[in-house]
Amino acid sequence: MYKVAKCILILKLVPIESGRHYDRQNIMIRLFFSFLIILSVTSCKVTQPKKANGIPDKAFWVGGKDGGQWYLIDSINKSAQTINCKIFNDYSGNLIIDSKFYFHCNSNKTFINWDKLKNEINFYDGQKIALIKTDTAKKYCYFGQTK
Repeated sequence: MYKVAKCILILKLVPIESGRHYDRQNIMIRLFFSFLIILSVTSCKVTQPKKANGIPDKAFWVGGKDGGQWYLIDSINKSAQTINCKIFNDYSGNLIIDSKFYFHCNSNKTFINWDKLKNEINFYDGQKIALIKTDTAKKYCYFGQTK
């Protein structure tokens, strides 16, 4: 809230030329600069957290500003389209799940890079591992615990 109030205060300092036809242009300029100010104040670089105790060395982190998880893919079966995966809490290191996951995608035209699954994972929602790829209906392809 403080950041937004600061942006509004800055915008009030820019005088409006009243009585001219610049009102619409002035509003657009103010909106543009508001967007730039909010973007610069709120943007931050996403960095992976330090590995907590118990997270294996080979585990990789996937996440964003709001957090993420550590993933360890133990095995991949391309023909069965399954993976055995462990997922760990990114800060505590606690094991969230250790399970076999099945690939699901509504389109058989969507392909994933099985050799670089690290680059395919988007997030884990507590039930499935959503992938960056989407099907033809723009739904996430995912790894689920059931076929």
